[in-house]
Amino acid sequence: MNILIFAHDCGLRGAEKVAADQAEALTRRGWKATVVVPCQAGGLAECLRRREIDCVHVRYCHWFGTGSLRGRAYRTLSNIVALPRMLRIIRSVQPDVILVHSIACGVGAIAARLSGTPRIWQFHETGPYGTSSDRGYFDLGERLTVRAIRWTNCRLLAVSTRIADLYERKLGVAPVRVVYQAVELDDAHPASDAMALARLSSWPGPKLMIIGSLSPLKDQSAAVRAMPQILEVWPDAGLFLVGDDPLGTGTEINTLAHDLGISDKVVYLGTLANAGAAIAHADCCIVTSIDEGFGRVTIEAMLSESSVVAADVEINREVAGEGNADFFTPSDSRSLAAAINTVLARPEPNRRAKLTRANSFARQKFSSTVATDALEAELLACLDRSAPNDTGFEIS
Repeated sequence: MNILIFAHDCGLRGAEKVAADQAEALTRRGWKATVVVPCQAGGLAECLRRREIDCVHVRYCHWFGTGSLRGRAYRTLSNIVALPRMLRIIRSVQPDVILVHSIACGVGAIAARLSGTPRIWQFHETGPYGTSSDRGYFDLGERLTVRAIRWTNCRLLAVSTRIADLYERKLGVAPVRVVYQAVELDDAHPASDAMALARLSSWPGPKLMIIGSLSPLKDQSAAVRAMPQILEVWPDAGLFLVGDDPLGTGTEINTLAHDLGISDKVVYLGTLANAGAAIAHADCCIVTSIDEGFGRVTIEAMLSESSVVAADVEINREVAGEGNADFFTPSDSRSLAAAINTVLARPEPNRRAKLTRANSFARQKFSSTVATDALEAELLACLDRSAPNDTGFEIS
C-alpha cells in the first residue's frame, strides 16, 4: 500500500512527531510512505531524512492564524498557489490513501478531495476553537471553513476523545473516531543536550520540570508563582523549563521569578534534542497547560517513572488514567504547590507503587503497536468504503 502524508508544519513538536512516527511504523509494516512538508528545512524534514522516509517540499500555510487582513490574504493566496503543486505530487506518488495532519492543513485536505483519492484527516489540536488569546481564527471565516471541511469528504480522526467531541460539536458531524498517538521513550543522549543534562543531574534537591514551548497557553507562570510555597518545605527544589520561546514569554517568566526572589531556583534549559532524557531526571513533571489536544508529556513522564502533577482538565484526566497522577486546580498556584508538596512527601513504597502502575498503563494504552494497529484499521476501512461519496460521518 502507498500512503501520502500531509504534515502541517516544519518543526518537530507533537503533531509533527506523530507524522514521522506514523510514516516509520507503517513503513515497517510494508507500506510505502511519502511525507509532504511545507518547507525544506526544519526538524521534521531532518527527522524524516534520518529515518530514510521520502519527503517532498511544497510551500503552504495554515489556513487560520492571528494578524491583519493582509496576513489572512497572504496565507490564502499561498495555499491557492500550492494546490497545483500538491496535485502534481499526488499524481506522481499515486497513493492508495492520503492522511492529512492537523486542522491547520486545510489545503492538504482540499488537494486530497480534488485528486479523488481516499483520505483521512486527523485533528490534533483545538486550533481556532481553543481558549487561549493567541488561538487564531479561520482565514475564510468559520461558516465557509466548516462547509469546506465537510466538502473535503474526509474520514475524520482525532487524537483524543476531548478533540473528537469538540469537532463533532463545532462541525456538526458524527462520528469523529479516536486514534491515540504512539508514545515511546527515546533513550538517546545527543551531545547538544549534555550541558543541560549535567546541570539537571547535579542539582542538589528535588527537580521539578515543565516541558513545552513557553507561552501563556502552557501557563508556566503558574508553576513559578507556586515555587515560594514549595521552597518553604523543600528549600533545595528547582524548577526547570524545557522548550522553545517563540513569543518571548521567557522574559515575563524571568521577571516574575526575579520579583519573587527565586531567580536562582527557576532554570530555563532551552530546547533539547531529546526532552525525554531530561524527563527521566525529574522528580516531578508538571503539566500546567489547560488547552491541549493530547498530553504527550504526561505519557512520557509516566513511561519515565517520574511523578506527574497536572492541571485538572479533561484531556489530562483522559491520558493519565485513573490514579496515575496528582491534579491541581488550573492556574491556581496554591493548589499546584500543595499537590507538588504532597508528591514529594509521599512515602517511598507508595510512590514506587503509583509510578509502576502509571508506567504499565502508559505502555499498554499508548504503545506503537496499539497505535499503529488502530491507524492501519482506519486506513483500510477508508479504502474499503463502498459508496464513493460516503463521507465517513453523518451530518447531525
